[in-house]
Amino acid sequence: IYPNPSSGELNVQLGAATSRLQLCDLLGRVVRTFDVIHGPEFQFDISDLPDGAYVLREQSSGKFWIVVKN
Repeated sequence: IYPNPSSGELNVQLGAATSRLQLCDLLGRVVRTFDVIHGPEFQFDISDLPDGAYVLREQSSGKFWIVVKN
């Protein structure tokens, strides 16, 4: 994931061309869900989210990353 931290767009490189991503706050609430069908690289915008830390989880693999919005 880059850039991290970010105030706008994030880029994610995935292991598969198709995936579902969930962006959750630190309380586990799902903030966004993304269905990626044209991977393996995906961009999304977090500029409208409050500053803080989030968890981005790839459902198929169980991988997760910490994303910081500033």
